[in-house]
Amino acid sequence: RSFDADLNLPSSFGDAQLNGTLKNITVKGKESYNATFSTKGFDLGRLIMKEDEIGHVSLNATVQGTGTELKTANATFKGEIVQAEYNSYNYQDIAFEGKAQHGEIELKASSQDPNMTIDLNGTASLNGQYPKVNAVINIENLEPHKLNLSEKDVRFKGKIIADLETADPDYLNGTINIANAVVNREGEQYKLDTISIVSV
Repeated sequence: RSFDADLNLPSSFGDAQLNGTLKNITVKGKESYNATFSTKGFDLGRLIMKEDEIGHVSLNATVQGTGTELKTANATFKGEIVQAEYNSYNYQDIAFEGKAQHGEIELKASSQDPNMTIDLNGTASLNGQYPKVNAVINIENLEPHKLNLSEKDVRFKGKIIADLETADPDYLNGTINIANAVVNREGEQYKLDTISIVSV
């Protein structure tokens, strides 16, 4: 069975919209979808009872494909987080896009938030015993203090290259290289050589 959705979903949590076509949604592994989804000022933290960490979220996203499990899905997705409140900070202007093909995942993301200016390109494979991850993260500006993630006034700029044969925290195996790093801490600037972290 299939049906077209054109839903406006106002609630006490905020507004959400869903538009698109859904097929075979009751047949596991054969679900098919082509949809857009958006929220405006949606109180996600209250919905999932995490109000001490998560606040309101506004986003726009599109997804097209088949299957709902990451290991078997074949889908593409694209979207923008207009704003999202986390740990009492309001993140803004985060774009993402990617695809999932039978356990092989590609992701590109870009944040233009003034306190977290980052570009990420990454891939992941879920087809082994443990997930495998490769990622390159270019950080133009990261200020954890302003994001309420650190008590110290620290700013970071640099490039992180991760090649993790196994990305499971209990069986971590791979390398993480930090290059062209510049750290500003309480008015002092430090330029660092390449730092390599190896776990086997």
